[in-house]
Parts: sequence; structure tokens; C-alpha cells
Amino acid sequence: MKIRELAAATRDLEEALDHYAEINPDLAAAMLHEVRLAKAMISRFPHAWHPLAGR
Repeated sequence: MKIRELAAATRDLEEALDHYAEINPDLAAAMLHEVRLAKAMISRFPHAWHPLAGR
């Protein structure tokens, strides 16, 4: 399954990563790792989550 990421979601993630990187770069790295794991799970098991309506 191909995952589509909205531009607003990408911006939100980048802002969050920047914020956490200012506090602790390891925190930002851990968050990015978790986001990547979540995307991999969605790709692997696409029927385990509901798509956003109207998207």
C-alpha cells in the first residue's frame, strides 16, 4: 500500500522534530524512528487502520 502524506502533516512533523531536536537530538531521532515504524506497519497491514474519509 502506498501511503500518502499530506503537506500539512509533513510540515507538522518537521516542526515537531525541530522542536524536540532543540531539547535533545536523541529525542527527535527517537520520534522519527517511531514515525517510520508506524508508516511501515500501515504499509504492511493496510486494513488494520481506517483511511481518512474524503481523502
